[in-house]
Amino acid sequence: MSVQRFVNLYGEALAYGGLALLAGVLAADPRWLGQIPEILVMLAAGVVLRGLAVPLSKYSYLNQTGLIALSGSLLVGMPAAALAVTGAVLGADWVWQRKPVRVAWINLGREVIALVAAYGVYAAILRMSDIAAPGISVATIPALFFYLLAYFVIGRLLFYLTLIVRAKLEQDEQLLIVRYECIAYFATVIATATVVATVVEWPPLAWVFVAAALGALGLLLKRMLEEAISAEELNKIHAMEAVITSNLSLDDSFRRIERLAHRLVDWGDFRVYRVADGRLTLAYRSGIGWAMRGEPSADTATLRAAIVAAGKTEVIDDVTRDKRIADAREEVQSLVIVPLKFGDQVIGTLELEHHKKRVYRRKDILTISTFATQLATAIHITELRRPLVETVERMTQQLGTLTHAAVGLREAAAAVAVSTQAIRSGVASEEGEVSGGLEATETLSQMSRRVSDDGAEAARASSSASEVAAKNRQQIRDAIELLVALKTFVGESSIKVQRLGQVSRRITGFIASIRELADMTNLLALNAAIEAARAGKHGRGFAVVAEEVRHLAEQSASAAAEAAQLVEDIHRQVGEVVEQMRRGQVNVGGVEEVSAGALEALDAIVAATADATTHARRIATAAGEQDTAFTKLRQRIHAVAAIAGKNRTEADDVATRAGEAARGLTELELATRELEAVATMLRELTRGFASVA
Repeated sequence: MSVQRFVNLYGEALAYGGLALLAGVLAADPRWLGQIPEILVMLAAGVVLRGLAVPLSKYSYLNQTGLIALSGSLLVGMPAAALAVTGAVLGADWVWQRKPVRVAWINLGREVIALVAAYGVYAAILRMSDIAAPGISVATIPALFFYLLAYFVIGRLLFYLTLIVRAKLEQDEQLLIVRYECIAYFATVIATATVVATVVEWPPLAWVFVAAALGALGLLLKRMLEEAISAEELNKIHAMEAVITSNLSLDDSFRRIERLAHRLVDWGDFRVYRVADGRLTLAYRSGIGWAMRGEPSADTATLRAAIVAAGKTEVIDDVTRDKRIADAREEVQSLVIVPLKFGDQVIGTLELEHHKKRVYRRKDILTISTFATQLATAIHITELRRPLVETVERMTQQLGTLTHAAVGLREAAAAVAVSTQAIRSGVASEEGEVSGGLEATETLSQMSRRVSDDGAEAARASSSASEVAAKNRQQIRDAIELLVALKTFVGESSIKVQRLGQVSRRITGFIASIRELADMTNLLALNAAIEAARAGKHGRGFAVVAEEVRHLAEQSASAAAEAAQLVEDIHRQVGEVVEQMRRGQVNVGGVEEVSAGALEALDAIVAATADATTHARRIATAAGEQDTAFTKLRQRIHAVAAIAGKNRTEADDVATRAGEAARGLTELELATRELEAVATMLRELTRGFASVA
């Protein structure tokens, strides 16, 4: 179930439930039929007391209807009091205050239900206390206390239930309502006790004076409550002025003023217009209002421009009768346009529309004017702070640019410091290299002098070698001719040794033949021995001869074998000599060519020695010139070393200054960042001052 549905059902339940209870009470106790004068008096008093209500907020008010309900129920009975309260609510709400019939009907039901319910608590406590008849006595004090308490609690709960359900009351507003409701009800209880005591104890003539006194005191209390409530509202308004002059944006100021105004004034549409570039533009429109509200009509815009030109507030209680806004929408019945003025300057308008006629009273107009003044103040402060906001924004941007520049300079200085340090290291390395070059040049100079000396010595040695080679040339030629003759001798000896080898081979053949003859002789001797053995005695002499022949054959074979071995050794040695002679012949085979080449080489050596002598002299001369050049180079390297030393000193100075510059730029960056943080904080503060639209 939605909240609105609950509120509608709740209102119908109060209306019909109150009428049903009233009918039941009147039917159950007909004594009211004989109390018509009393009912009329209470009705008249109730209309006056309810009509002179004290507005507590937009949704609540204070009245003394409870005085009629409580005192009447105790003096003439609850039915007569309920009937009088019914007539008083209808007369005050519907006739006097011109509220809708449905609203008056719901209020009637609520008052009747509260009275009947509280009186039921009172009757129940009396019955529980065994008190037969109600009246004013010590015994009835507890019942009276709970009666008064129940009427207050039930009546206020029924009144504020829908506001609580719809969350219409803020916390401070709830405290305000509770405080003044208690004060007003305490006054109601005192007045009730006074009325009851006066009616019970004093004669009717005294009632007039007591009524007059209570009326005067009531008016005084009403005035005091109105002043107190107005003072609290004024304090809230002054507090709002302090708020809108603080670090709030213009939209926040509009919303806070709207929230406070909505607690005091009702509307269907809430609009704020600003004068910008000579034209009125919509600056703010409340989110609270009709769901189907549209744009203001053309006649409303024309009237708005006229009010800005005149600078006066315009209140239209019945829009349908005002020809100036003939094209207004049907739901617009009341219209208030208040110029927003700061000094004599009109800077905008505040407009409120309502769907009811004559809804804005003089007090409401004063309240709306006060809020218009606050809106004008907020807009004017925004206009005053706009240059500050823009200046701070520009300063923040410039500081951001400066910060970036400082960062860039710091990085550049750091890079310069690093580069300078690298240059410093390079200069130091260069100085070391120059020193090394100087040492190397000195070493080269010494080596050049040595080369010059060695070249001169080599030239002298080459000259001597050339002279020696020229002198020994003929001796070498004779030695070569002897070598050629030796080759011829070796060749001839080789031929003779080869012939000797051939003779040794022939001797070997002869010895082989001798061995064959010895073998044949030995065979013949063996055959002769065999035949002698066959001859017996006649062959003995032949056998002896045959044996001797065999012995000779064996000696011949042995001698032939020894000769063959000897010849074989000779042949082998001759072969070795032949091989050696062949090798010697091979070795001396190219002696002519070698000798010719040696002669040519000797001639070349003589010529080369002469050339070497010439080149050695040139080398000595070049080494001398190189030594002179190295001397000049050493002098120049000394000058470069001096310059490198100065460069190193300058590089050290530049590196020191670059480091100091980097540190200074770092400090500048830190200071710039701190200034940027301050500017950012200032920007945040000024940004809250005004919303630049």
